[in-house]
Amino acid sequence: MKTLPASFVTALMFGMIGCASSPAAVTNEPLEGPQWKLTRLGGQPATATSPEKAPYLQFLAAEKRVVGSGGCNRLGGSYTLDGSKLTLGQMASTMMACPHGMDQEQALHAAFKKVTNWRVDGETLQLLDAAGQSVATFEAKK
Repeated sequence: MKTLPASFVTALMFGMIGCASSPAAVTNEPLEGPQWKLTRLGGQPATATSPEKAPYLQFLAAEKRVVGSGGCNRLGGSYTLDGSKLTLGQMASTMMACPHGMDQEQALHAAFKKVTNWRVDGETLQLLDAAGQSVATFEAKK
């Protein structure tokens, strides 16, 4: 049996101790359940006229319904989920006219029509198009 030099053993033990302290685990939120606050839309930062008017979505598993707000109007519709495949059904919304945010709300509805997939990384949800490009990014609300 070959004896290893003490410096090698020390270096090996130090390396193992360093490996034992791993970074905090990233938890992946489920798609269904949390409220998802819109943070980016079409590559641009999302805006809200006030915190209580922030655009968001929530996927309700039992009803297979998605509900939320575009920032001005409440919205809702059906969805189907098959692994990473996501299809949003016809989305309906209230019809209030708001002085700010209507362009973003209309762009959000247009983005819904492009969604074919989804991905959650930690507390970030991305709705993706057929090419795998993000059409909308959300963050789990705390």
